Amino acid sequence: PEAAPPVAPPAQPQPPGPAPPDTVAEVVIEGNQNISREAILLVLQTKPGAALSAATLERDRDAIRGMGFFRAVAPTRVEDTPDGKRVVFTVVEWPRVSEIRIIGNQVIPTDQIRAVLGTREGDVLNTRVLEQDLEKIKQLYQEKGYVGQVTEEVALGFEETGILTIPISELVIEAIRVVGNRKTKTQVITRELRMKPGQVYNANDLRRDFARLERLQLFDSIEPQATVGSEPGKVIVTWTVKERRTGQVSVGLGYSARERLVGRAELSETNFRGWGQGINLRWEIGGLAGRNSVEFGFFEPWLDKRHTSLSLNLYDKVVYRFSTDLFSGGTRRDEGRYFERRRGGGFTLSRPLSDITRLSLGLRFDDVKTDNLQVVDPGFPRQDGTVATTTLRGVRDTRNYSINPTGGGLTTATTEIGFANLTRTGTDGFGRSTFGKYVIDFRRYIGLKPHRATNPAERQRERIPVLATRLMAGFSSGRLPFFEQFFLGGADSLRGYLEDRFWGSNVLLTSLEFRMPLASSLLGVAFVDIGDAWNSASEFEFSDPTLRTRFRQHREFSPRTGIGVGLRVVTPIGPLRLDYAIGREGSRTHFSIGHSF
Repeated sequence: PEAAPPVAPPAQPQPPGPAPPDTVAEVVIEGNQNISREAILLVLQTKPGAALSAATLERDRDAIRGMGFFRAVAPTRVEDTPDGKRVVFTVVEWPRVSEIRIIGNQVIPTDQIRAVLGTREGDVLNTRVLEQDLEKIKQLYQEKGYVGQVTEEVALGFEETGILTIPISELVIEAIRVVGNRKTKTQVITRELRMKPGQVYNANDLRRDFARLERLQLFDSIEPQATVGSEPGKVIVTWTVKERRTGQVSVGLGYSARERLVGRAELSETNFRGWGQGINLRWEIGGLAGRNSVEFGFFEPWLDKRHTSLSLNLYDKVVYRFSTDLFSGGTRRDEGRYFERRRGGGFTLSRPLSDITRLSLGLRFDDVKTDNLQVVDPGFPRQDGTVATTTLRGVRDTRNYSINPTGGGLTTATTEIGFANLTRTGTDGFGRSTFGKYVIDFRRYIGLKPHRATNPAERQRERIPVLATRLMAGFSSGRLPFFEQFFLGGADSLRGYLEDRFWGSNVLLTSLEFRMPLASSLLGVAFVDIGDAWNSASEFEFSDPTLRTRFRQHREFSPRTGIGVGLRVVTPIGPLRLDYAIGREGSRTHFSIGHSF
């Protein structure tokens, strides 16, 4: 037999050889006292066992600086060891923050600024967090409409004291200038402005001042501009205005569904003597009754330094209540048309309570004579006599623009207390009465896309689709004369129905409009109106059931709906309005000036 081959002895483990000379054997952190070695190592790419790289070492130094805790990172030291390279990073930490001092802020309280800071007292200063804090402060100012930023002196002396000083520079108005006004007194413009020299500049205040000037309706265009002042931190605000024609003399013919054809002469001035005063004188002749009407009005916007205004009205006029014959069941014969001759006047004092709220007190006195074109019906609701009322009205106006608002709202609450002394009536026992009328009118405007421009004038010219809503409710107490009831129907309330189609001691109206810009001066509108006036005056208790139904209408709330479309042509005097609406009683076309609400 052949001999077995020899068996080789098992291999013995060999001792490890020396590491390559450029291999990292150890990473050492020196100088850190509060920031842990592990936290620093996490940001490093240099690791034990990796090849040494000068580029990687430089990136690691930048990464340590980027942590924000260190005011200095010394050049990296590399030492030779039997096992490879020892890499040493030497750092110098920022001190702990013993105190945070915020100085220079006037318009934003210190506690609000502290609330946005990530830097806390007792922590090691982190410059990365501090940079974020400075940006947060800037954003906080911007959110409130201001311009504020931290100056370069931030953290001055911090290394020696541990006190972190954050000095804030707020942009201050150096001067306000008005150009372009020829007739209007500069004081008329500046007294409307809440922004004054020496105040901190605020973009929101600029927009609100723009809205105040726009509500004067004295200018075709208003252009505000902020420019750099005489030194850093100051700004000059310039208002460039283009005046519109405020005086008007007109003679002509007018037509309406209520009055039919009327001759008219009018003299009006909304900027009398350049002081923003309003004065108007109107004379009308003709109409269905063939009577003359004269009206005089005067408006003083500033009686005192608290912006108290005065409105005065005197009149001897004819008021047509309905657009059809009241006695013929809604036909279009005119011989039974009802109208009122009102002689009297009133005045209103108004004063702002804040930038958006205003309170007014008004007095009115009327000597009323009711009539119809031909008294052919013994049931005519004649009520002649005097009426005196006191009206208290509160207004909250947050609209961004008064003529074509794209945001905000208008809320009006009115209380009117009146006394009537009717000496001649078509029904028995009315005589003297005291009554009250209470109305709340809430309007809201919602822009369906945000404005992009920051300048108020440019924002106003942007084509923004708007959803406009209205809710108006009224009720009364006491005995109301027929002509003091709530009337509903027509172009300015319930479209799709005749003017003053419904009346009563209570009223409720809600409207919704979608307004879509079609061109620079043209709006398309889709709308729906729902409302009713009900529970008419109880004094009209006629023996004839037909008359009782005609004058009292219905006692319970019975809402009517009108739905339609329309066009708005934007003009300097306001939008010209053409609406076509369909209601329960057919369709109607309405023409007027200004939005329905």
